Amino acid sequence: MRAMRITKGSSQKGVTLIELIIAISLVAMLSGGLLTSMRTTLGTSQRIEQRLTANRRTMNVQQIISSQMSAAMPVSGLCISSDSTKPNAVVPFFYGTATSARFVTSYSIAEGARGVPQIVEYQARPLPNVANGRMQLALAEHPYTGTGSTAAYCNDLQPRPVELTANALVLVDDLAACHFSYHLPYDTYVYKETPWVAAWDGRLTSLPAGMKIDLVAADPALVRLSLFSITPFSITAPMRADRNVMAQYSDGN
Repeated sequence: MRAMRITKGSSQKGVTLIELIIAISLVAMLSGGLLTSMRTTLGTSQRIEQRLTANRRTMNVQQIISSQMSAAMPVSGLCISSDSTKPNAVVPFFYGTATSARFVTSYSIAEGARGVPQIVEYQARPLPNVANGRMQLALAEHPYTGTGSTAAYCNDLQPRPVELTANALVLVDDLAACHFSYHLPYDTYVYKETPWVAAWDGRLTSLPAGMKIDLVAADPALVRLSLFSITPFSITAPMRADRNVMAQYSDGN
């Protein structure tokens, strides 16, 4: 009887515990890297979207301000006299200081250049509930219906200061400084540059040749308008109307 032989295999196939732990660790590392990459990509995409939104808002604000200044109308305003012995007077309506401006324009925020003329008031005012000197640029519009509609903004030949209400439209927020300036008209007979002045109180019977608003961001790293990465940022617009505000025009009839 032939004896039976039992042959054992010289090797066994399988996965050890250490190999399993190494495989799981590699998968976890790869997954973590992918998640980190996705998170970074998503954060970059959000920052780009915020930047584009800020750019669009910046361009809109700049376009509104430039369009309103360029479309300024040379009109006169009615000043009511508080003294009954003195008559009311008609004076140039344009009024500007280093921190505010008031004038009539044919461009409105709601209707663009297609609406009725508007009395616009700009004011650089302190940021509400903030005591560190920061400012904001605000705007208010009121319909202009003729010389009589300007009486509320002038008294005894003196323009009333621009004082906007709390619900006025805020164009630019969180500013370290905001300054208005006005370019003196050019002499058409002399080729000579004229200076910028800090106030326009109506003693001149024409509009300024241009108007400029200098804006300085309070914090360039966190500023809401991306164009303020270089400060100060200026919005300058020419005023194309150069007629005498107080001149009376007629058709000759």
